[in-house]
Amino acid sequence: MILNRAFAIFLFLFPHFLFAQNEPSTGVRFQDLPDWKSVKAKAQKENRYILVDCFASWCKPCKEMDKDVYPLDSIGSFVNDHYLSVKIQFDSTTDDNDQIKAWYADANYLEKEYKIKDYPTFLFFSPDGNLIHRSTGYKDPGRFLGIVRRALDPQHQYYTLLETYRQGKMPFDKMVYLTDLARSIDDNKVAGEVAHNYIDNYLLKQPEKELYTQKNLKFIADHLQGSKDKAFQLFYIHGASADAAMKSGNFSRNLVDRIIEREEINPGLYGNQEALQQNKVNPDWNEIHKRIKEKYNTECADRNLLWAKIQWLEYKHDWPEYCRNVVLKVERYGPYNKYNPYGADSKEELLNYSAWEVFRRSTDTIQLKKALEWSELSIKSQPTYPTQYMDTYANILYKLGRSAEATSMEEKAISMESAEVLTKDYKDNLIKIKKGEPTWPTK
Repeated sequence: MILNRAFAIFLFLFPHFLFAQNEPSTGVRFQDLPDWKSVKAKAQKENRYILVDCFASWCKPCKEMDKDVYPLDSIGSFVNDHYLSVKIQFDSTTDDNDQIKAWYADANYLEKEYKIKDYPTFLFFSPDGNLIHRSTGYKDPGRFLGIVRRALDPQHQYYTLLETYRQGKMPFDKMVYLTDLARSIDDNKVAGEVAHNYIDNYLLKQPEKELYTQKNLKFIADHLQGSKDKAFQLFYIHGASADAAMKSGNFSRNLVDRIIEREEINPGLYGNQEALQQNKVNPDWNEIHKRIKEKYNTECADRNLLWAKIQWLEYKHDWPEYCRNVVLKVERYGPYNKYNPYGADSKEELLNYSAWEVFRRSTDTIQLKKALEWSELSIKSQPTYPTQYMDTYANILYKLGRSAEATSMEEKAISMESAEVLTKDYKDNLIKIKKGEPTWPTK
């Protein structure tokens, strides 16, 4: 009797179990509509916002969105409740079906109208068909959910905020957010315009105590376009105050040098690309130095000319002169990193990098011994020094002919390193050291 009752209950519940097992995913449901006109008409009729996924068939991040984000119940439940969603392919292939082909004209229109350059691009429209927000690039589930939520809020919609700004109704405290939004979608023209409005008409009018904060100075530095900007004087004339606020002795100098390089050096070095490629032009160093000196001062001219020469000599592969100037720069102005000349690397990192540059290109014993000193300083300056510093030290020792010491140091670096990619590099170097082969470029 008990068994029969249990069987009866099972028979009653079985269809429900079966339905649950076969219930379709609640991921994002993209609409299969014939054209853009139909999308807008349906959205307006149902009073729903529109989410457009602009993708290309070759786009790997687009495929990752399809695989990792759109199928999730947490994403689908929110998007399906608030949006009418469509996917539009913006390239064309020989494998395109009739549905994709039918959208070619609309895709071309949307690409031009809304300046679609990157994939994926997500466009958000109000129910009446007005563009209100956008975002680009792969977004993990958490970030994507945040974007689709904020796109419904006028306080976070990019184009709604931009219209408020254009009407002169945006308070200053909202301009930083609008600037960040503009930069996130590579609308750099708007980002620059809004940032400079905020800097010139608000920040620079604040009392010095409120102006010289790390947050404000970093914002200004990020948006400094040239020496004609009003804010440039904060770093050129009043650099000591800016450095004190940033707790960095070279923050202002590095920023000024970046502007000098852009405005005074690069046009003279790289302005004539055709002649440059044919090696028919050489910089007029005296003219460049004179121009910087007249606009700034002798110290600025000396410092920036030396950096310009280093870059030029590297381009020309004039390694003896290149290394001579690298040593000169380190001795006069401190160590540096050519890949991040205006960054905030630690002194140990900069010493290690400068030492590595001389090791790679110099054959001069005096220069190599100086590099060895820098490398040793980088190790001594940091008790828990990275194994990269040890590897640099070992390589310089080897190039100086001190193979036994080099072997010992490289083996120590290998024993301490856990990262597989670095361990492989060190082991490769160790093999070359033991074989007496160069560990530096030979061309």
